[in-house]
Amino acid sequence: MMFNSGCFNSSPNNPSRKLHYDHLRQVMESYTMEAIHEPIFRWLAACNSEQTVQLGRQLSSMIAMSQSDMSIKTHFQTDFTAARDKLGELARYRTPLEKLQCLRDVSELVQFAVENHLSEIGIAVGAWSASTVVRPVGLLTVWLLHS
Repeated sequence: MMFNSGCFNSSPNNPSRKLHYDHLRQVMESYTMEAIHEPIFRWLAACNSEQTVQLGRQLSSMIAMSQSDMSIKTHFQTDFTAARDKLGELARYRTPLEKLQCLRDVSELVQFAVENHLSEIGIAVGAWSASTVVRPVGLLTVWLLHS
């Protein structure tokens, strides 16, 4: 019975063949990365220790910053509680992809909070160019890292 399933049908015309291949590749990648993650991560951390210290100093200096310190006008200041909560989960993720996905989610939450706030005060979000919104979202994400 299982032999007749789409999983074992390797004909080129099988539409689920690529999906099956992608799943197998992801499983193999996860299995391989599980084994080599620790030694590679330790090596990378040692290689980048100086930059890590510099970044830590810069982020530490941002701890006391408020949205006003970042020159965000009072009527544009937004509540970022959901983004902070999500960012608090960053340490529980292990792989770089998981960490990147968490940061993506934080960035989306920041953008969502900004867009909601703008619509609440009657400013059309479409009126803002991407560069006007993306840079502050990136800065706010970094600010959230240490606030």
